[in-house]
Amino acid sequence: MAKKESLDYGKLKKTLQDEGLQRVYLLYGPEEYLREDFAALLKRTCLPNGEDDFSYKRLNQENFSVRALEDAVESLPFLTERSFVEVRGVDLNRVGESDGEKLTKLMADIPDYCTLVFVQEAGFEPDGRKKLIKAIKKYGQDVNFTEQPQTSIVKWVRRRFAAYGKDIGPETAVFLVSYSGHFMQQLIPEIEKIAAYAPGETVTEADVRAVASKSAE
Repeated sequence: MAKKESLDYGKLKKTLQDEGLQRVYLLYGPEEYLREDFAALLKRTCLPNGEDDFSYKRLNQENFSVRALEDAVESLPFLTERSFVEVRGVDLNRVGESDGEKLTKLMADIPDYCTLVFVQEAGFEPDGRKKLIKAIKKYGQDVNFTEQPQTSIVKWVRRRFAAYGKDIGPETAVFLVSYSGHFMQQLIPEIEKIAAYAPGETVTEADVRAVASKSAE
């Protein structure tokens, strides 16, 4: 089986900047840090002056229903030009047939002023056979936040250390990634621990071994 192409996160952000907001997004994939970063970016782009009760609606597994989503999407923004609707914890693959039909119709009728974002858990893979998934792809954008290439992760690790006033060489950064894991979210606390522990300006492999957690991988 061919390996899935890694997401170019820089290109994704540039597309948003150049082409503007879509009406609906489906965000999923194992790289939680980038998924959450992009969800936050969409929210800031949609609501540059911050959220209020009229412009921002959040639904989860406990309060989600088709009617609640319809009301949220159709609710007019009051103090802003746009509204932002965020849905979390609702597995779109498991939506029943009746609700799926209603949601499929809703995807085609999202107002121009609204951006709807479905944020899925790390293990979610969209079932491309479902009409709802097809409708989201047709009227909006689905983004799979894949594990990033090692070169990208190493550059990101070095920037994170620089923010703490520490330098880490490329080889040591590669060692950290191989030692503690390839996903950014699990590397963040390790970087924080190492930066606080390392006595010198340059982080060494010994610093990594001293305090970093070893990945089960």
